[in-house]
Amino acid sequence: EYVLFDENVTVESYWRFDTAIDRQNYVADVYDAFSDAVATSVDTVPDDRRLGVYLSGGLDSRLLAALATESRSDIVSLTYDANPGFGANPDLARELAEALRIDNVWLPYTLEETARHIREGAKRADGMQSWTALHALPGQLEELGDHADVMFWAGGQGELFDEDVPKTIYRGDVVSSYTEYWSDDVADRVLVDAPSLRETFEDEFAGIDRPTPYDRAAELMIRNYYPQAHARGNVTETVAGVRVAHGLGSVVDAATPVPKEYRWGPIPTYLNRFGHALAPLKLELVQHHGGDIARVPYERTGVPPARSIWRHDASKLSDLLDDFLGRSEDATMFDQWYRESEALRETVYDLLDDAMVRPFFHADALASLRERHQRGEGNHIDPIAKVTTVEAWLQAYLD
Repeated sequence: EYVLFDENVTVESYWRFDTAIDRQNYVADVYDAFSDAVATSVDTVPDDRRLGVYLSGGLDSRLLAALATESRSDIVSLTYDANPGFGANPDLARELAEALRIDNVWLPYTLEETARHIREGAKRADGMQSWTALHALPGQLEELGDHADVMFWAGGQGELFDEDVPKTIYRGDVVSSYTEYWSDDVADRVLVDAPSLRETFEDEFAGIDRPTPYDRAAELMIRNYYPQAHARGNVTETVAGVRVAHGLGSVVDAATPVPKEYRWGPIPTYLNRFGHALAPLKLELVQHHGGDIARVPYERTGVPPARSIWRHDASKLSDLLDDFLGRSEDATMFDQWYRESEALRETVYDLLDDAMVRPFFHADALASLRERHQRGEGNHIDPIAKVTTVEAWLQAYLD
């Protein structure tokens, strides 16, 4: 917040997470805080307003949906196939909806329809979110409003429950870990006179007064990542009202800082080379809730959350072996779509061609990324999507 005193303006933080937590009751405390926050959020929606929740086969959405139905029985769930995509979500989401006794609506999300809505998505998101992050864009724009007046938004919920402050971030050079995480090298190659991401993180990190590297890294993430990556560019809020239960201070206070045993990342059991197949806190929150949502398999492991984390790890042994041997593939749903869909490529090619004449983009670097991606020399869809999103926004509002 900005404070004015004697004609001097200072910037001060009006909230900081408490480093003192009850480790013994940690999971129960986080669960109770989140449960109360969901109930409070439901209470803010009038009974004559339709309330919806996105539901996948993941852990975050099932916990949110289950807690919401405890306060209101007529909630509608909406499902699309993404993150991870490739057909992982639909059947599991329907099974979860049946277990919770709520309706389930399928939102269309195909490559041709996505290509048709990229420009509108960039406008709705104010250019702040890459079109690859605007999941179910066609369904949100064309059908969401037919089913819900208000939607729960879970973006950042999993990250808060320690998906995005992994151990690799706060070990050693924290700033280097962050800048690598944010692809500083790509920014340097694509942007003319690119600002140094490392310098911005160094400046922020230097100003954080916390006792441990993890606490400093966590605060850096909370200050920057959550408001920038999840709270901005939300297409859903251009169609319906939004409630963000995990954004309540009581939830953040209860969840942070995450005790060491719940932090995601390499662990001694796996020779500090690999971590668990999923964030331990997310799994234990679903286990703490129990019931049917703990018996429906988790989309990424195929194992019910009621089973131990070691059973989930065992389901990913082949992936770990591929990582160890350097055989893992860096393919995504959007990477595959881009290679297969002429309609999507045509839209993206047009936007890239226009971006290449901008004075702040390196045309040669953009052309190289496009050619290498199409030849299968790596997965470069992330920088391509970000540049084309910015270009679509520029054309909509500045040209």
